[in-house]
Amino acid sequence: LAVFPLYYNTIVFILSSGNALLRRLVRIGVLDESRMKLDYVLGLKIEDFLERRLQTQVFKLGLAKSIHHARVLIRQRHIR
Repeated sequence: LAVFPLYYNTIVFILSSGNALLRRLVRIGVLDESRMKLDYVLGLKIEDFLERRLQTQVFKLGLAKSIHHARVLIRQRHIR
């Protein structure tokens, strides 16, 4: 009887951590709201995270001529 609350608390912690992870991934734009399941998190690639970097976004929007130029613009605070 005394062990059951321990398992219950562990399960609740794991589920709440999973939900927090899903919400954070949606907030930063790596995961769509329609794909808020842990199975989709396992399918994420490094490229999905790298596409969300400011440096990449500046280059893709055409504000910089290259990735290096985007990094320089950000570093010199032309883009914040």
